[in-house]
Amino acid sequence: MGRALVWMAKSEGFYGLFKGNFVNVLKVVPFAACEFFFYEQFKEIIYGENLPKSSFIPRLICGSLSGMVSSIIIYPLEVIRTLLSIQTSQYKSDVMGQKVSIASVGKGIWKSAGFTGF
Repeated sequence: MGRALVWMAKSEGFYGLFKGNFVNVLKVVPFAACEFFFYEQFKEIIYGENLPKSSFIPRLICGSLSGMVSSIIIYPLEVIRTLLSIQTSQYKSDVMGQKVSIASVGKGIWKSAGFTGF
């Protein structure tokens, strides 16, 4: 692992060690917001006012459902983050000659594969 970190730092500079991390940070807030929102929605839809205070299973069900929905909503950012993080120094610009960014990767996915690309 040490050799890989040194190679990344030499070939792509300090920035290369953190490529794709901004998208990771960017997705945390909407993901958490979605989880909280959908947890409360599922709790209300499934159990209404009858949710037992000490019951583990109802909370597990609502938490699982809210996690699944939140993941589906945030997944396009995961795809973009993955593509940004695997870029090497030879791909510092896209086909238009612009610096590779979140927006340019998203546009590229949309143009090449449409909605299903995400």
